[in-house]
Formats: sequence, structure tokens, C-alpha cells
Amino acid sequence: MKNNVFRSKGFTLIELLVVIAIIAILAAILFPVFARARENARKSSCMSNLKQIGLGWMQYTQDYDEMSVPIRTGGAGSALFSPYTSTIQPYVKSVQILKCPSNSNANSLTHYTYNFSVGVGASGGSRSIAGIPLPAQTPMFADAWATDANAIGYYFVTPSGTGGWLPMLGRSITAAQVGGTAINDAQISGLVRGDIHMDGANYVFADGHAKWLHYVTDAAETGPGGAQYMNLAPKRDLDYNCDGVVGDATAFN
Repeated sequence: MKNNVFRSKGFTLIELLVVIAIIAILAAILFPVFARARENARKSSCMSNLKQIGLGWMQYTQDYDEMSVPIRTGGAGSALFSPYTSTIQPYVKSVQILKCPSNSNANSLTHYTYNFSVGVGASGGSRSIAGIPLPAQTPMFADAWATDANAIGYYFVTPSGTGGWLPMLGRSITAAQVGGTAINDAQISGLVRGDIHMDGANYVFADGHAKWLHYVTDAAETGPGGAQYMNLAPKRDLDYNCDGVVGDATAFN
């Protein structure tokens, strides 16, 4: 009596190709999901950093008669600037919170820019926090990255019709450096984009709250020398200039 011998049948080429195709389809579907989840985690970490920076700013104002962290250190009209990072360091302690996890620029001291209008008062010194009429609508620090060089610091463009371009300072520059050459964003920096986190960027406002805002461009505004500058977040309800006037109500929704 013969024993029946059963031999396992191998996969055919067609079956292997079908399996490979299914795996490829699943990978194409899941990889973007994983990438988005990773970026969402980075965005949340970045927002936490900005909240801590904003808290450090507020603690400074309580210690210095409710005056904002200064930008100019040489008085009105002076080209002597000071980085906000050194001023708030005693309050935030860790230098790690000055870096955005989505920003790969290792040469920058910080990836977060300080609104020039918040840091400079009418006399050229610090601005009193009482002189910020709409703190919940005034961007104070923004998460952005430079793509060009200019000699005053970071710039952002306000919405059309509300004041053109304004500087945002993130570095230490002196009178001797104004007009000089930017070196790896270490001293001076320029044109700023606000789309580092999934077509938007994180902001902390003068009242301490933080939020993500969508990035759009505004072709109506140009910076020094005719260079096109990008809006960080042109929204009709934001007071970039720290003057109580919110953005353009007709151009942006």
C-alpha cells in the first residue's frame, strides 16, 4: 500500500506580483499618514516651545515695570540691536526650546522671530505692554525660516494696505554690520516664509496664547529693493503693527 505524499505548492509568479503590488499600495497610503503624524508631533513640540518663550517674555515684563523685551539697545534711531534670546534666557533656561524640530538650520541660534513692533516703542526703547492695544491679536513670536539676506533682521509683510513690510529681529547685529554680508544666518537674515508646518506656522501672541496660522502670499507687497516678501499670516483680525489696526478685511478671509 502506497502512502500518499503531499507536496506543498509554491507561490506562482503572478501571486508574488499581486502580493508585492498590495504591499506597494498599502505603503503609498500609509507612508504619507505616518509622515503627517510625525509632522503633527513636531508642530506640537514647536508650539510648546513658543508658549515657553512667550511665558519667559511675560516674566521679563513683570520684572521690568511691564516693559517689553527690548530690541534696540542704543536708543532711538540706533542700529545697535540685541537678540531677544539672551534677554529671556534666565527665564526659559533651556536653549533647546529656541529650536523648531522641523527646522534643519543648525547655524541659527533660534528659529523663532520676534516682532519688531512689539520690541520697539515710540521713543526707540522698549514698548510698554500697555502700549499693545490688541494683545490677543498681536503676533509676538513666529516660527519661520529665512531664504534671503538683509541687514536689519527677519522681515515679514503685513496684509495689503496695512503698512507694507516690517522687520522681525532674531539675531544680534551692530551698526558696523548693517549693510554687511550675512553669514549662515548667524548675524543677519532676511526674507521669511511662514509655511514650515504643513502650509502654515506657529505663533505666540502678546497675551500668551499660541496657535497655528495658514500661510499665504501677497503679491501686492514687496520688500526693500523690490524683492518679493512673503506674508507669515495675513489675516484680517491680526494687528501686526502694534497700533490697534487689524489687517485688511477685504483681501483675506
